[in-house]
Amino acid sequence: MVQRGVLRVCLENIHIPHCLLLCNAVFYCGSMFSKNSLSLRKDRDDEGTVGEDFFLRGQALLEKKYLTNHLCTIQALLLFAIGHKSPAQRSAFISQAVTMALDMGLHTRLDDSVHPFVRAYRSRIFWCCYMFDSTASAINGKPTLINDEEVTTDMFQAGDLGPDTETFSDQYLIHCLHGWQICRRVRKNSKLIVRQPPPPRTILFENLARLDNELVGWQENLPKAFDFLPVDGCIVSDISSLAACAQLLCYALIILLHHPYLPNPKSPEAFQPPSQGLPDSQGYCTQAAKEITKIAGIILKEAPKTFEQNTPSRYALNFAIRIHLRNSKCLVNIPLAKASRRDLQKTMDYIEQVENLQFFRINRAKRSDVADLLDSCRAALAHLQWRNISSRSLCSNSIPTTPKRTDRSSSNNLLRSSSSSSSSSSIRCNIFSSRCSLFSSSSSTICSRCRRSS
Repeated sequence: MVQRGVLRVCLENIHIPHCLLLCNAVFYCGSMFSKNSLSLRKDRDDEGTVGEDFFLRGQALLEKKYLTNHLCTIQALLLFAIGHKSPAQRSAFISQAVTMALDMGLHTRLDDSVHPFVRAYRSRIFWCCYMFDSTASAINGKPTLINDEEVTTDMFQAGDLGPDTETFSDQYLIHCLHGWQICRRVRKNSKLIVRQPPPPRTILFENLARLDNELVGWQENLPKAFDFLPVDGCIVSDISSLAACAQLLCYALIILLHHPYLPNPKSPEAFQPPSQGLPDSQGYCTQAAKEITKIAGIILKEAPKTFEQNTPSRYALNFAIRIHLRNSKCLVNIPLAKASRRDLQKTMDYIEQVENLQFFRINRAKRSDVADLLDSCRAALAHLQWRNISSRSLCSNSIPTTPKRTDRSSSNNLLRSSSSSSSSSSIRCNIFSSRCSLFSSSSSTICSRCRRSS
């Protein structure tokens, strides 16, 4: 978000308030990732005070009346939003940065008479605000502050402001921005589904097919440098970790798109094969959640810092744990329920590991929403285990009967990708494509099942 060249200029002109503010924001945010964070604590006995001196200096500068709208000020506000503990204060920093960006007209396109560096710098800062706005809106369930219809500025180009060493991070940022644009359209469609009175089913499934095609196009345009190529299940470079995050965001968007089309878990239609001509939303969500858990395990083993530096990674885990919890309550398909409980336990363990990383230990409040989510999942697992024990004790006292063939066939149909689910099966095949070598033919994935069914 802040290029080395820009930071170097600010350090050379630290006597200017805007430059001093940005430097303090960079130091404040960077201190949370530092290996020597002990010396950066205001209170050596309190890990939560890391970088607090930088934050207080920045706050003092923000309160000065002469610190007007400036590009460096917007960057500083976004950095303060990354590191602050209070969710309300984080939202306030993001709102202030977005409002300042809109007041400065960063969302509008400038003509070619403006210097290319100025146009690129303004565009980059605006799209950073766009990403923060989209992320905060998706995670907290709030409306976005930036209206897509009013944005006319072009997307910035990779490496336009920094050295060649920052090109890959720019490409990853651009790819994620396109994903968050799709996320906004998916969330609008989700609101349309729950609207009363609901729109016709044909419109809903037309929107599903259109957004599915957008996801396919987005995944096909993934830069070749971000093909996820783990060697023996290991991440061998920083680029590979960014590629893993790009895959996680893709799977999270698949769940976000198909989850509203899932029937109520307690309804008779739940966990059943899809009807003729309808997409297998249950299968897509289930497989996407499995892949999120699998990739998260690789990242935590090889590059745990990735979770501290990339919001999509943590965002995807929240989706996966909800799908696993939903499937673990399935009574129709016992193998699916057992596998989901195992994946749920794995995902809960991964989330606990993420919460114990240095950045999240410093950044979280005394009682976080993640802790409440984990407590509810543990309670659900305990209830399911008690129910299984009770059912086994009842079955042991009853006359054993042979299972019906219909139950077995419905179970097999649910685990197998339906070949009659219209064009959506081929669409999903493209998303889980061979560009990610994690999905080999030896592993049970959507891609391999679709190839066999086709």
